[in-house]
Order: sequence, then C-alpha cells, then structure tokens
Amino acid sequence: MFLPTRNERYALVVMVINYTDTEPDKLLNAFLKERKLPDELGQDFIHALQEVLSGLVKVAVKTENLRAALLKGGSPVTPAKMKKRFEEYLDELTKGKEPGKVRIVLE
Repeated sequence: MFLPTRNERYALVVMVINYTDTEPDKLLNAFLKERKLPDELGQDFIHALQEVLSGLVKVAVKTENLRAALLKGGSPVTPAKMKKRFEEYLDELTKGKEPGKVRIVLE
C-alpha cells in the first residue's frame, strides 16, 4: 500500500491546488482532506496520484550548507542581501532542473 511521506503530501497539495475540478482531482482532494487512503484504490485514484507525482525532483537542502550559503560574505546583512544569497543558493541547487518539478526538502 502506498503511503506518501510528508514531503510527498506537500507536493500533492501544491499540485492539486492547480488542478481542475475533474473526477480524479476530486479523489485526490478527498484523500488530502481525510488524510487516509480510500477503502478501495481504484484505477482513477492511482492514475491521478501517479500523474501528480510523475517527474518530481527532490532537492535536499542540508541546514549546515544553507547556513554557510547565507553567511557567505559575512554578517550582519540587509534583508535584500540575505534574500539574494538565498536565491543564489537555490539557483545553484536547482540548476538544470525544471522549476515546476523541483521539491525542496530540508534535511
């Protein structure tokens, strides 16, 4: 039986929000709302779940690496400079990956 991890559930939520109101979408929305799998896993539910999760790319962010990237160049910094450092770090981690398929996981 497939039980999604917390990160996969988050990815589902994000992807389902952008879905239309089709029957498979209703099945996924019910799953997210009830937080349990349907009693019977029909093909519509399985296909909808596979479609949502297909092609997702996990990008792990280690807290010590994030800290090093944010403090690179010294501290204290302005909010704008801190934001720039964060964006540069994420750009480096996700280079060559499709942004809509990337899922950041803090480790």
